[in-house]
Amino acid sequence: MDRETLLDLIPAYALGALDAKEKQLLQELLEHDSDAQALLAEYQEITDLLALAVPARSAPGHLQADLRQRLAKQRPVEAAPPLPAPPLEVVPRPATSALRRWLPLVAALAVVFGAVLLINLLPGTAPSGEVIFTQLAARNDVIRVALVPGEDMTQLEGELVATPDGSQAVIAVNNLPRLSENETYQLWLAMPDGVISGGLFQGSGEGTATYIVVPITRPVSEYNGFGVSREAAGGSSFPDRPEGTGVFRVPLKT
Repeated sequence: MDRETLLDLIPAYALGALDAKEKQLLQELLEHDSDAQALLAEYQEITDLLALAVPARSAPGHLQADLRQRLAKQRPVEAAPPLPAPPLEVVPRPATSALRRWLPLVAALAVVFGAVLLINLLPGTAPSGEVIFTQLAARNDVIRVALVPGEDMTQLEGELVATPDGSQAVIAVNNLPRLSENETYQLWLAMPDGVISGGLFQGSGEGTATYIVVPITRPVSEYNGFGVSREAAGGSSFPDRPEGTGVFRVPLKT
């Protein structure tokens, strides 16, 4: 078995999926081949991450017995103890043969590892405001309204994108300053029957975009507009109106 074929077996080795002969040949290569050692280390890092990411569960009691029965059907029964193994003979074979054997295992590994990364990047599996904004902005049926900055916030620019049915809405605003820990921004939703708070948030800072997911519960046409105020930590003491200064607004009706 040539060196390239043995290197192709390293992913399966990291997963413990080689037979005894292949494992021994690969171990002999690993003793002196630095490239093989480095490649194995990379695959072992991935398998170690998967072991930490997936909760351990006890296997059903019947699993081991079922596995042994399946193996017994596939392997011939030995009438006598095996003879000592002859000296190992290195027989070259096409690398594609090795690839076919471990490719399904590596593909499964990639799927699981990708899922773990996705969960870590999106806490609680909920997409971020930036992701939602990007998805909505690519649609042809969304409502788009430019924001109007306050008198002292002329550096601000951005827009609202929202689905007409009121299922999703996000405001993207550039250059919204970061506030001290004693201050916060507060979102407001104005409707014909009153104004309600849409939550508190912080700005991303100069030169960056802040994405604000607007918690709409009805079609956008039923809102008069949205606005953001600068408040003391904890938000306005009034449930239906700002207490601090206006930062920007998104007018939906004239």
